[in-house]
Amino acid sequence: MTEARLFDDSKHLDLIYQLFGFDRIMTEKELLLVFRDEMTNDTVHDLLAIAEIKMKGASGEKKLIRRVFNVLVECVQNIVNHADVSPVKKLNQAAILVIGKGIDHYFVITGNLIRNERIETLKEIIDLINGLSPEVIRDYYTEKMKVAEFSAKGGAGLGLLDISRRSGRKLEYDFRPVDDNFSYFSFKVNISFELALVEDQAVVNKKG
Repeated sequence: MTEARLFDDSKHLDLIYQLFGFDRIMTEKELLLVFRDEMTNDTVHDLLAIAEIKMKGASGEKKLIRRVFNVLVECVQNIVNHADVSPVKKLNQAAILVIGKGIDHYFVITGNLIRNERIETLKEIIDLINGLSPEVIRDYYTEKMKVAEFSAKGGAGLGLLDISRRSGRKLEYDFRPVDDNFSYFSFKVNISFELALVEDQAVVNKKG
């Protein structure tokens, strides 16, 4: 009963607001999409279609918008492919997706259930990626190196590596316990405007 009530009154959404400074986001940033429900393949298809329309209407270079969309695709696929399922149905309707635009970046926020025994491995993977330089991240991904640290649960680590490569900023995350078996995993990706501009200039210089 406590578990169902936790998600019925949207405390998990409130938690994400608190974790990532959502009061500031609401006043300083433009929200493009907010979703809270069970995430399925059909849902993902609809969400991506809506998000693409929303982002086309947002300001920004086409290459930057495409970068944000690619990060979004990877994030929602991570939920569908790697989120854990609880026998308590209400808990499985707790997936969160928020897309927005800040002063110097776009952001994608997700939230989903995860089994407690998986937390330490996922945390180690994200911390490892956050400790790598952009150059090392690009080299790993470009060469498609299947390093042991990035092989957890069918390539989830490689997907996180790709997200980091595209974002140009550290990955943000949090785990909060739900019950003895599950926790709630909150994840935020910031996609830097500056990185896209730098990479575009590098391409121009290379051509020159």
